Amino acid sequence: MAKKNEPKKSYEYKIIEPIEEGEKQGGGTRLAVVNWLVDGKPTQRVLERRSFWKVETGIKMDKAHGLNAHDFIVALENCRTIGAALEISAKLIEEAVAKGIGAELMQEGGADPWKSEK
Repeated sequence: MAKKNEPKKSYEYKIIEPIEEGEKQGGGTRLAVVNWLVDGKPTQRVLERRSFWKVETGIKMDKAHGLNAHDFIVALENCRTIGAALEISAKLIEEAVAKGIGAELMQEGGADPWKSEK
């Protein structure tokens, strides 16, 4: 619990890397790498999906939401951009890609990993 005489903390929302934005009828959703500045100090960067609405005074944001299937696919397609924005080394990103999609392609003899067999 905050003490009565403590000064109120300042919070600033910062978009580091926008990944995808869908807009319709004065609002929409944004998938982006973001962080907060708390009293001028940056917090850890995160990937989030957040709804927003345009109002007369600017933009009103909803709380961050978990990622859905579409967001996951977009994140995979943009994994290098997201990784760099999250400050992950290029070497680690390439190793993860090679272990994931690259390994699956090699096992299946070049089959498209995005097509599911039904």
